[in-house]
Amino acid sequence: MKAIKARSAIDGNAGVISNPIILVDGGRIASVGPADDVEIPKGVETIDFGDCTLMPGMMDLHIHLCMFNNRTFNNYRVAQWEITPELQQMYALFHAQLCMEMGFTTLRDLGFVSSRGLLTDEMCAVRDSVDAGIFPGPRLIIAGFTYITGSHLELILPRAALRPGFQNADGPWELRKLARTNLRAGCDVIKTCASGGGGTDKEEPDVRNMTQEELDAIVDEAHAFHKRCAVHCFTAEAHRMAVTAGCDTIEHMVFHDKDSIEKICEAGIPVTPTLSHRTDHAIEIRREIGTPVFVLEKMKTIQPDCFKTFQVMHESGVEIAMGTDMGYEPGRGTNAYELEIYC
Repeated sequence: MKAIKARSAIDGNAGVISNPIILVDGGRIASVGPADDVEIPKGVETIDFGDCTLMPGMMDLHIHLCMFNNRTFNNYRVAQWEITPELQQMYALFHAQLCMEMGFTTLRDLGFVSSRGLLTDEMCAVRDSVDAGIFPGPRLIIAGFTYITGSHLELILPRAALRPGFQNADGPWELRKLARTNLRAGCDVIKTCASGGGGTDKEEPDVRNMTQEELDAIVDEAHAFHKRCAVHCFTAEAHRMAVTAGCDTIEHMVFHDKDSIEKICEAGIPVTPTLSHRTDHAIEIRREIGTPVFVLEKMKTIQPDCFKTFQVMHESGVEIAMGTDMGYEPGRGTNAYELEIYC
């Protein structure tokens, strides 16, 4: 057991504890409270952080650790062909550790695909290696991509790329099989997409990505195995589809209408804004690492809608879950900037 002291502590419930003592036993927090209420057992090592303020670990609930981030790669369009999945998962571990060093102790990784196929197996192995104590790292929640042919998530790869293995599916039963394949690999979340997106070449952001029947099947399959389903949604139509399907989280804030926001609020589904991925700084990084002009122009075009939708959703009482969509950018470890944008 260890005892930790400091000037103050944020308790995670909108409160601040003066002169706190935190008792840590076997890697778990056993007790937290003011010095007058928490007794330090005799012989326990005490670490005094003086005038520092202690706080719980932060969470980034939308991140892509396997993506070739600008901190570790100069050009992601070259890296996707040169880096093997085996090496890519080691970079993912390194990326997770960079985030942990900056105070993010839980990361929900929402999947990725490489030129060799889906990376669900590799990311589950990274999670399991941290859980087993082989490597230090944050708590990882791993998603498996489950998408249709030609969808936003599939177009992370160039259209001309070969697509080996079972990585896309069409129709409710084939999509159920792909979801089951990811679940067999050990993923914690099924990630799918109901609309186009921003960071992909020669794809409009407002296209529909699948039918309601297909989305219903994916969400149902995740829930059948007591897992959650996250749905990428750029449009109001995608919001309605995701709510109808009964998804657990909606990813991104881009376009909206009054009806879609009312439905999200009524269903109580959390939404991740991913605004640090929408800034001028992020767009400039994308320019520096070789992003196509079409994508850069698309990111700039949708930028005002993203911040407007965030304001409307916040004012409407939509539950917000902090998520950055950190992938190719912004730099690993700068996750907290997302919170600054909200303010």
